[in-house]
Amino acid sequence: MRPANVDVDLTLHLEVDLVADARPSMDDHELAGRLWDLSGWAGTARHLIDALRNVATKAQSFTAVAAVVRHLLDDPALPTALVPAGYPADELRRVYARFRQELLGWRSLLPDQRS
Repeated sequence: MRPANVDVDLTLHLEVDLVADARPSMDDHELAGRLWDLSGWAGTARHLIDALRNVATKAQSFTAVAAVVRHLLDDPALPTALVPAGYPADELRRVYARFRQELLGWRSLLPDQRS
């Protein structure tokens, strides 16, 4: 509360002089292609899918899946309507999910650490 002897007008007056609206001048597919290197991402994903399918040892599997996890972090996660034909993101996730299930099965090979 302010003292009654202070005569200050605290009314705020605002005026809006400009309203701006920004929209891309290209279609959504072209914009997605310009924002992300989709073909580069897809090429690396295909390479990783092949690597996971052709591993010979558990150590190679673990190394390959670590690369997959890092690569999936860079996936732009496009809406279905913008996903290019043949884009391998879903396939890479399926291959990773299969490996993850296999990895969970390896736990049974470890000695029981519970006391």
